[in-house]
Amino acid sequence: MDSEIEDFLEVDRTTIWRTKQKYINEGLEHALQEKERSGQPVKYGAKQKAEVIATACSRPPEGRARWTLELLSDTLKEKEGLSTINSETIRLILKKTNVNLEGRL
Repeated sequence: MDSEIEDFLEVDRTTIWRTKQKYINEGLEHALQEKERSGQPVKYGAKQKAEVIATACSRPPEGRARWTLELLSDTLKEKEGLSTINSETIRLILKKTNVNLEGRL
């Protein structure tokens, strides 16, 4: 049964075990909710991430063969809601969505 849950939800068996323990000890409501995490809150929402991806998938500026992280950063900083974005954030967004800048024309 656990292996079916692992495959269906694409989670590790440890996650399943912890969720079961939370259910047993704290009830259904707590088992299905995540606790607040420490750290900086999410800075860019779906709209900003979509803007990053759309820009990376578009044609690069005139005279450029492809987008670089620095070029994307400079371009995106001019757009609303992205004035503080940096190349590392862009890299992580593109990595999570499997967008590869290599070979893009």
